[in-house]
Amino acid sequence: MTGGRINWTAAELREAAGCGQATVYEVLRALRTIDFLNVSSSSSYSVNQEHALADPLRHLISALNPYVEVPVSRPSRGSRRA
Repeated sequence: MTGGRINWTAAELREAAGCGQATVYEVLRALRTIDFLNVSSSSSYSVNQEHALADPLRHLISALNPYVEVPVSRPSRGSRRA
């Protein structure tokens, strides 16, 4: 849904999102559980366009587009609690 891409591998999603591998796989697992994602034979993922969330997500991404370059403050790694 982003940048005209149709299929993304887990590694490509991790790179694009800037998060860890475990996070990507947890999100993919959750989205597959609700049948939001299609999985190809090459282990790439695409949105199930028939899913009830596909259109609302497309609109949300479109609405967020003006904010794509706005920096997000994040806590430093040292301040995380165990």
